[in-house]
Amino acid sequence: LFGMLYDTQVFHTASTTARALKIAAACIEDYGVDLFALSRELLTHANPKILPFWGSVLQRVVIDEHKQVLLVTVTQAQLQAHGLGQEGLLGLNNFIAEVTPLDTVIVFSEDPQGRCKISFRSKKRDVNQLAAQFGGGGHKHASGAVLNMSVVDAAQAVLLAM
Repeated sequence: LFGMLYDTQVFHTASTTARALKIAAACIEDYGVDLFALSRELLTHANPKILPFWGSVLQRVVIDEHKQVLLVTVTQAQLQAHGLGQEGLLGLNNFIAEVTPLDTVIVFSEDPQGRCKISFRSKKRDVNQLAAQFGGGGHKHASGAVLNMSVVDAAQAVLLAM
């Protein structure tokens, strides 16, 4: 159920089907899964440093209005400046996708090895096809890829591909 909550952004995406809801109901009824606890675990961060970090990320958002794309880049230095590791990124992509009316959200984040992890989220666009162009994959509305280049170079490559 946790994976289903994550993939559907707690039942807020187009991938929320009647079948998904029936499976969720069975998890609750048949196995006693606590939907509220799982949702809180997914949406709540134990580290209060997350909020100022996300605030700094949101200040650097770039919007390509012609393509209905919002993108942001995050480096290890930015995470470290807030006393955070990779956990600071958990849920950021889904949060931004949820609060923006734009179709596509792309988060480019530098991992500890210097690679660029790309997280694609969309409301309509098939971001799985886009991720596949970069050796990644996932679902139609939630996909990812990892590239051996900087976040700036990766952002330029993805925008060119779009």
